[in-house]
Amino acid sequence: MCPDADRAMGLDPHTDSSLFMLYQGNINGLQFYEVDLEHVEGALIVNIGDLMQIVSNGRFKLVLHRVVANNTRHFISKWFFYLPPWDDVVLPLKKLVEFDRLPMYRTVIWKEYVEFKATNFDNVLESIRI
Repeated sequence: MCPDADRAMGLDPHTDSSLFMLYQGNINGLQFYEVDLEHVEGALIVNIGDLMQIVSNGRFKLVLHRVVANNTRHFISKWFFYLPPWDDVVLPLKKLVEFDRLPMYRTVIWKEYVEFKATNFDNVLESIRI
């Protein structure tokens, strides 16, 4: 619980590099942009992140979101992030790249992608787009 939620920052709008799963209990602290989701108590939220957008060749879209503060109840969440090893090669899956749908993203080393995102947050996917 935040005594002055209007002055608390939470987390700015962002996308996550990797897949994450979140259990947020009985209060909604996650706000999505361009996606209307009704809070369902006890639901498990799965956010695919940049990684799955690349691997799916754009079929699965990442979601811009932020964490917001709340002044009425404590926000307790449990989350799990899946991160591939730093030296893994990330590219669209061959089965999802068809003769009429060319790869949308070039091959990238996961560590390079995450490091580039740290300094070029807003255009990291565009930087590897073919």
